[in-house]
Amino acid sequence: AAAVATVRTAELSITAISKSRSKRHPTPPFTTSTLQQAASSRLGFGAQQTMSIAQRLYEGVEGSDGGLITYMRTDGVSMAG
Repeated sequence: AAAVATVRTAELSITAISKSRSKRHPTPPFTTSTLQQAASSRLGFGAQQTMSIAQRLYEGVEGSDGGLITYMRTDGVSMAG
């Protein structure tokens, strides 16, 4: 609490700015097992609940032109070029 008060009342200034380029590599797409693991650890979902939600997202919602995700029941992570 004291540190927050100090920062709020302090006069701060930027003394330097540096720019650099960096490459960020996206995380690979989920496989069935990594999707279930992430849903379990992040959301507390069981495997059945996870796959049920994924299936509904794949089928799409009313009024949409198609699914909201690509087919999720696969363990292939290669992307076609």
